[in-house]
Amino acid sequence: ANSALKFAGVDSFAVRRCVFRNLAAGAFDLNTCHQGVIAECRFENCLTGGHIKGGASFITMERNLFLNASRDGWVAFELGGDTSPEFYCPGSTTEVNDLKFHSNIVAGGYRGLALSSAVHCDVASNTFYECGQATMRFLTTSTHFPALTGNTVRNNIFAFGAASQYMNGSQQSAGAVSFEGNIYCSTTSAAFNGPYWDS
Repeated sequence: ANSALKFAGVDSFAVRRCVFRNLAAGAFDLNTCHQGVIAECRFENCLTGGHIKGGASFITMERNLFLNASRDGWVAFELGGDTSPEFYCPGSTTEVNDLKFHSNIVAGGYRGLALSSAVHCDVASNTFYECGQATMRFLTTSTHFPALTGNTVRNNIFAFGAASQYMNGSQQSAGAVSFEGNIYCSTTSAAFNGPYWDS
C-alpha cells in the first residue's frame, strides 16, 4: 500500500494519539479533506510521515512527534504536493490552503518538512532537530495549482546537524514564504552563520 492510513473526502475529523511505526510505506495521507486535526501522534521509522493534497484545507497538525520519519528522497511530512485532476474536490483553486503545522517535533530522518504548492499555510513553534539532509523544502510541484504563496514560518527552533544545515526548493516568488522569530543553531559547529540556501 502507498500509506498505512488514507483519508479522501473526509471533513470534520480528528486523529489523536495514534502511533505509526516501522512502516515501509507512508504513514498517513489526506486527499480532499477539510476541517480536521492530527494531534499527539507519533510517526517513527517510516518511509514518510505522509502528505496532505488534492485541494485539502483548514487542517491542523499539532503536538506530533516525527522520529526518523523519512527515508532517502522523502520528507517527514509534506504540506501540498500533486495529484491527478480526478482527485481534487470540485471547485478547488489550490493544491492545499490554510494548513497549520504547530508545536511538532521533527527529529532525524532524511528531510524535515516540505511546503509544496501551499497557500496561506502556517509553520509555527516547531522544533526541527538534526534532519539528515534538507530541513525544509519549498516547492511548486502541483501541475494544476503550482503557486506557493502567503505562507509563514515563525517561532521555530532549527537545530541543524552536520548534514542538515540546508533549506532548498525550486525558485519562488517574493511572497511565497515569510520568516519571523525563528532560532537557527548548529549542534556540531560553534561558529554558525545560518543555513545554506540553494536557488
